[in-house]
Amino acid sequence: MSAYDAAFPNLLLQVAGDAPEPEAEESQSSKPIIGIIYPPPEVRNIVDKTASFVGRNGPEFEARIRQNEINNSKFNFLNTSKFFA
Repeated sequence: MSAYDAAFPNLLLQVAGDAPEPEAEESQSSKPIIGIIYPPPEVRNIVDKTASFVGRNGPEFEARIRQNEINNSKFNFLNTSKFFA
C-alpha cells in the first residue's frame, strides 16, 4: 500500500466501467458506479511524499503545508474541493 493509499483510503469517485455489472433486478441508475481515480505520476509523487511527511509530523504539519502552498496547484489535493489540477 502506498502512502497515497494510506492517506486517502476513501477517495472513491464515480468512474464509468470500474464497477462490477449490476444485478439483473437492479436498474443502472439505482447505484452509482464507484472507482478510484489515481493522479498523474508527477502529482502522485508529491502526494506520496506529502503523506509520508504528514504521517510522521502530524496534522499541524499538513495545515502548515496547506497554508504555505495555497497558491501552488501541485498541492491542490490538500484542498477537498479541488482534485488533480
